[in-house]
Amino acid sequence: GGRFAHQLICRRCGPILGAPRLVRPGETSVRCPGCRRPAAVVGFGLEAELDLAGIGAATPPATFGALGCLPGDLIAFATDSDVRYLEVSP
Repeated sequence: GGRFAHQLICRRCGPILGAPRLVRPGETSVRCPGCRRPAAVVGFGLEAELDLAGIGAATPPATFGALGCLPGDLIAFATDSDVRYLEVSP
């Protein structure tokens, strides 16, 4: 039920573009990566899907934990002809 946030707003640091982060419905603990104060998710910066090619090319490569995934989360990987589901483990 979560979506990936690509943009946050911090009262101290302003707009923040960065690596996507999973935001769960009703989550209030999103923090600014700069000052660690509470940050707000920008509605138009939310997406239901990620481009794996872009994440895999990041330096260093993103992990599920860095994206905000927790043990027990289900992740769907889809192509034009197939969908595979993985469960994040500890």
